[in-house]
Amino acid sequence: MARRAGEAGLEAIADIAMRRLYPPAMAAEHLDAFAERRARFIETDPAVLGQACSILAALDIRDEVRRMDIPLLAAVGEWDEATPPAMAEELASLVTRATFSLIEGCAHVPTIRAPDRFCDLVEQFASNNPDTAMI
Repeated sequence: MARRAGEAGLEAIADIAMRRLYPPAMAAEHLDAFAERRARFIETDPAVLGQACSILAALDIRDEVRRMDIPLLAAVGEWDEATPPAMAEELASLVTRATFSLIEGCAHVPTIRAPDRFCDLVEQFASNNPDTAMI
């Protein structure tokens, strides 16, 4: 995606990028938010997107996650293509005190796409793990 954006501009990859945030059914329900997000995406500097993609493509936090000895909530949207459920489930499996939660009908960034459901998960997690520090 980064290479194509660098060659042809962000408009060339906007549909793919927006599908990661708003799958078709979700986009149809949130037309104004979808249009605003798409417009902002197209205004992004392609070089910045390229740097972010390169960093994320090389990022592997599994070794660090294995050393964690704290309660961990791994919550992910069912339709998340950028950080798919299998990735979050794998990370959760590496931590003894982890909880994996799938947020149905949600894509990437559940804090924005499904804030009420996400907050409910966090509240439930915190009440089940009173030794968890939250900031």
